[in-house]
Amino acid sequence: TPPLQDLRLFEAANDLPAVPARVVEVDGTNASYTDTSGDEEWDIDTQASTGMAPDLRQLDLYFGTNLDDADTLNVVEDWASDPNGPLQASASYGECEYDPAAQQLPSGDDFAAGQAFTVAYEEAMQNANAEGRTLFASSGDDGSSCPVAPVDTNGVVSQAFPDVNYPCASPEVVCVGGAVLYTTGDTPNSRALEYGWNDGGGGTSLEFAEPSWQSAINGTGTAGPGTFDCLYNDQGTPDTAATTCRAVPDIAAQSGDIATNGYAIYSDGAATEEGGTSLSSPLSLGMWARVQAAAPSGGLGFANPVFYAHEGDFYDIGNPTDTPASPPTSNGYFVSGTGWDNVTGLGVMDVTNLTQAVDGT
Repeated sequence: TPPLQDLRLFEAANDLPAVPARVVEVDGTNASYTDTSGDEEWDIDTQASTGMAPDLRQLDLYFGTNLDDADTLNVVEDWASDPNGPLQASASYGECEYDPAAQQLPSGDDFAAGQAFTVAYEEAMQNANAEGRTLFASSGDDGSSCPVAPVDTNGVVSQAFPDVNYPCASPEVVCVGGAVLYTTGDTPNSRALEYGWNDGGGGTSLEFAEPSWQSAINGTGTAGPGTFDCLYNDQGTPDTAATTCRAVPDIAAQSGDIATNGYAIYSDGAATEEGGTSLSSPLSLGMWARVQAAAPSGGLGFANPVFYAHEGDFYDIGNPTDTPASPPTSNGYFVSGTGWDNVTGLGVMDVTNLTQAVDGT
């Protein structure tokens, strides 16, 4: 496929090994896989994840035929139930989380995830997590809003609707926010400046309760975990119990600002530069794969409880006292700050320190 051809160009240009790849056609061998509109996203996903973890044993690509809710569900269910599937995956897509009011709008599911889709997706992810698998998902490129307009597939502008993306909002998923990274250019290279991306997604779910592993975290941004109550549950029933809702993102990684700061890839056979949280998610996937490689046989299980238990093993974006200092930034309604925040979550994994912490060496 073209994304695999582009991956080989990327590997050759960067003196990286050719990672073995397996393509899984989720909708069957008789289905049509002619839609190439997502090839650039595949290029970002494959080249970011393997660029971060070039010694992978195998890269698995689960191909659906389109991005409709039903087809997207088929893909995640296939990965979650695949006995030969990897323990970690990335989903660089999103739509507004399920909203009962949205179902009454003319755009219907174009506006928000449907209820039946959300319930089935959550069940698939619960099964995946029970098997020790982790899905990383992009927080979105609409700042502290979600993509209300169906045509706005890559955001980079707040649409002033204070909601978060799904599946990012799911407590069964690691939601990854965006950061802008500049390095010193030295040998070895090191971080010179990193701050939260203004268009990176983040906020509070309207329906998913705050998980136990998140409730122990203190945030000093505009609003941290434990700040907002749910409006309803995933069945659309109004919440009258003042249930504290889940906040996102969980972590962050380089997104660049798309215009001037990104990640060099190959797409359609040519060198280019891309960014957005579609980059942040697969970069985090690659980092976690490296941490997993040092873990005991069978892996570390769902990543989020591990991340929140090792808050000190993340570079705290938005902390002016960190080294180097990271200035606070806003994604619309929220501001990054010391500790967890709604722009960059816990921050960016310190792969070495996190690996040593979870491996005990």
